[in-house]
Amino acid sequence: MGLVGKLKSGLSSATKHLKKKHFKMTATELADNWGKLRDAGSVYFSLKKHAQPYEIDEVRRDGEGEWKKIEIWYYAEGEDEGVYEREKERLDPTFELWIHLSEAQYENLIEKHGDFLGRFEVK
Repeated sequence: MGLVGKLKSGLSSATKHLKKKHFKMTATELADNWGKLRDAGSVYFSLKKHAQPYEIDEVRRDGEGEWKKIEIWYYAEGEDEGVYEREKERLDPTFELWIHLSEAQYENLIEKHGDFLGRFEVK
């Protein structure tokens, strides 16, 4: 491969790490798929499509029956600029949220687990 081919290949690889894919799912669907999703490394969520995304640390189910909630533990910048603190969002199981991954993360997940995210992708 010549120099131009190597440059194009390198740019293509870099683009996959920068270009984002967006998925919309309920809090329950996130909890159901968290075991696979966390294999992507840093997974980000937001409560609205264009809202500030936060890195997910952990997803848990909490409570039973009508009190059942999904807890998303994430990192958010604290009062001291540049210092991130662990925070929690308790969501209704049917609440819809957005998951943000790079193309490279998405392709890695497909290799490991198949295309379990395809039905959630928003194009």
